[in-house]
Order: sequence, then structure tokens, then C-alpha cells
Amino acid sequence: MKRIQSALLILLLLASCLPASAQGMGIPGDTDHDMIVSEPELGSLILAYLDGSAHTKPDDLRDAAHIHVQYPRTITDSIGQNITIYRPVKRIIALGSYRTEAVKILGASERIVGISDDILKYDYYYPELLEKPTVGTWSKPDPEAIVSLSPDIVITSAHSERVLQLREKLVPAGITVIGMDFYRDYLLKSEMAKLGHILGRSDDARAYIDWREGYEIPIAEFVDGLAEDDKPRVLLEWGGSNSPTVIMSQGEGSSAGYVCAAAGGRNICAHLTQYPKVDSEWILKTDPDIIVKCVSTGPIMERWGWQSTDEPERLINDIIETRPGWDELSAVTNGSVYLYSSEIAWGPDSIVGRAYFVNWFHPQFDVDPEEVYREYLERFMGVKYPGDMIFAYPPR
Repeated sequence: MKRIQSALLILLLLASCLPASAQGMGIPGDTDHDMIVSEPELGSLILAYLDGSAHTKPDDLRDAAHIHVQYPRTITDSIGQNITIYRPVKRIIALGSYRTEAVKILGASERIVGISDDILKYDYYYPELLEKPTVGTWSKPDPEAIVSLSPDIVITSAHSERVLQLREKLVPAGITVIGMDFYRDYLLKSEMAKLGHILGRSDDARAYIDWREGYEIPIAEFVDGLAEDDKPRVLLEWGGSNSPTVIMSQGEGSSAGYVCAAAGGRNICAHLTQYPKVDSEWILKTDPDIIVKCVSTGPIMERWGWQSTDEPERLINDIIETRPGWDELSAVTNGSVYLYSSEIAWGPDSIVGRAYFVNWFHPQFDVDPEEVYREYLERFMGVKYPGDMIFAYPPR
């Protein structure tokens, strides 16, 4: 008995500081198949190893001890489902850029075994993933392709129907499906902490959250000190519209609306639906102080930013010249029409967009958005900041 207790103590000490190395459908030592390695089960495994009565490998002992100490781990995902992880996560499929970005921030991108098709266009963020097998689009993945890669978990967006459909297909194969967005600012930090917990990367999650709060908190304290009348009235525009008289905006519950308020602005569409189409005449009557337009990467923006000022200048001129009466708006006459890349608008890097917003709304606030982005890219993404690219225009 003393021999077992001594071996158990040594293994528990090792398990507290070493990651498990083996990964498979079975859990070493889990003789009753409840996915948990109890102390009696671990003791039996140690005894079998010491007595040579079973073909137990040292790695199995270490893995069983690690799982006994560290698991199960339970979180609540962003659609309110309790998720329990019973062993170390070694194989991941993260559907969509926001979720892939979160995994990379946590230093776990080497665990990604498959990607959604859209990741291929993000070669600037994920060069190490471009040769991974694809499993369909982020919104319509191929369950058979996913199963063939044997991931431990699949992280998809926090869309209840999408999550439930995936679970129906993947849970029978022993794959856990987690619904998280990583683009809503008010959920982002809690999602990062939860993912860090189940991946065994809580320290990395804490480092990201602390860094982000280093900018969020001073901005929030500044905004809290503003009178309501000191906050500019802002039109938030996004997307392309074929009509010069119907503008796509962002209203109640939108991510841009949240960032606008957090940066000390008043969204003139805050009382409308989440993504309203508003009439140009109404905008003329409302007369916003500032216009901010999010420009998506793609046809009107090469890669993730602009190579020169020519294209953003043209886009601003189009806003002013193709919409009747807009040349008389206060935002236009004051030179307060701004553009920014969708890359810095949402997701784990959205603090960069917030820094630009507060710069535009309140130039007296001291923050350098380019430096914020540089820190993010080089510290968390392992990407050199491209000093020759423009991500927001004009910068201030």
C-alpha cells in the first residue's frame, strides 16, 4: 500500500506540471468508462504497472494522473450549453476566422487539424494553417470531412441552430461542439477565458485579457467623465449599397453600436433594428457630426488594408458626391468622414477599431491605434506589423 501511495504522490506531482501526451478515444485507467479517472482507478493502474500484471506504459500512467488531477473541466458556451471536457484537447477544428484567431492567441494553433475554406484568404494571419485540410465553409461545414480528421472539439459560431445541427452529426463520433463567437466585444473576454480553460491555456488567455484591458479601462474611464452633449452623434455605415438614397447602418445590439458607445459616441441609429437600412433623407435631417464606414476586405479593399491613400480617398469622395445633399452634412463640412477595415472592426483585434473610434470622436484622448495594432500582431499573432498598409483613413 505504501508503494502505491508513494507512486500515486509522484504521479500527481508530475501531472500538475506536465501536459498529457497521449490522446485517443479511451482514457487510460478509466475502467468503468465514465470518462473520469477516479483515485481507486488510478491506484489500480499504478499497482498493475508495478506488479507487471498489465501492459501499462509510463505515458499511460502520466496521462491518467494528469486527467485525474485536471479533469473534467466544464464551461458554459455562448448559447448557454454546458460543455464538459474529460481529457486534454489535442485536436481542434475552429470554424471561421474569429475562432481560429482565438485559438492562435492562446498558443494552440498547432493543435488545429482542419480549417474552414475562408481561412485560406487570411494568409496574412494564418500562414501556418494554409496547408491544413478544409472542411467546407464556416457556416456550412461538411460533417463527414470533420469526422475524418478526428478532432476532439469543433468550435463554431454561437448560433443555436447551427450548433445543434453539428452536434447531431458529430457527437456520435465522440466530438464535442462548442458555440462561441469571439467577435462580440461584450462576450469576447469571457469566451477567451473559457476557451483558455478547456485548452489548458488559461495563462495565455489572462495575458490577452490583461493587455486588452490596458486600453479598454482608460478609454472607459475617459468616456465615463464625458457629458452626454460632449459625445458626437455618429452614423455607422457598412457594406455596399446600390442605392445612393438607402444606407446600410448598425443599430441596437450591433457590434459597431457597442464599440461606438464604448468610445464615447452616440449612434444615431441606436433606436433602430440591429442592421437597419435608413433613408438618406432621414440622415440629412438628423445631420450626424461624424460618419464612420466599415469597409470589408474583398473587391474594394485588397487583402486587409489599403496600399495607398488613393482608394480610401475615392471611397470618401463617392460618399459625398453620389448622395444628393450630403455635401452639406455637418460631418462632411467638418471633414469628419472616416473609413476603417473590417479586419480591425470585430474579433479579438477589435480593440484597434475602438482606439480609432475614440481618436476620431475625441482627438484629445491620447492613444495610438497603430501602436495598439502593432502590439497585437507581434505579441499575439506572431505577425510583423505592415507599416506600408493603411487600416483606417484618415487616421485622425
